Amino acid sequence: MPVDFADDDYITWTADPIDNLDRKTVMFWIIFDAFHASGSPNITIEKSTEWVTSGWSFHYYGHGDDQLLKYLHEWSVSRGNWEADVVFNTGTLYHLAVSYDRTNVANDPVFYVNGVLTAMTNEILTPAGIVENDSAMNLHIGAVADSIDGKKSNLLIYDRILSTAEILEHYNSKKFVTNFEGLVFWAPLCAASGLQVF
Repeated sequence: MPVDFADDDYITWTADPIDNLDRKTVMFWIIFDAFHASGSPNITIEKSTEWVTSGWSFHYYGHGDDQLLKYLHEWSVSRGNWEADVVFNTGTLYHLAVSYDRTNVANDPVFYVNGVLTAMTNEILTPAGIVENDSAMNLHIGAVADSIDGKKSNLLIYDRILSTAEILEHYNSKKFVTNFEGLVFWAPLCAASGLQVF
């Protein structure tokens, strides 16, 4: 049974292994029960405070004509803000993943839905300056405000960029973890499961 989030509920952890990851891949399974009204994101995973004052956020806008999967990462002059056009339905199980390499300001995140590469469609803000230190930021599943209304399970964070083939392998494994190389954070998010931090 995956963790069930009511509106504005969230879980938070402090975990040193995921501080200041130069390269990372984040993935999880999710079912959206409902979407917020226009103007509010459905925040899924963030190592940040609300709206990214330091660190990063991976979330979804799902209202009206504005159907977007988004990744934000904070830099000293201007944050990076990228999005991909993706339409989700409520009550359907999805596998979401994003990879990002912050070692070069020119790098863009890579999005995946159900193991398939999903093209970035817009760079809202281009990052500039020096990448921010995120060690003071906790990891949130959901957010203090604008949390998801839905269920999520098997959150994995790697300290490397997984290949397209590896992302597809995770999707095909149907919640079984088959690749432990570079795995630094694992939260099963099941009712009887504990948190694993490597």
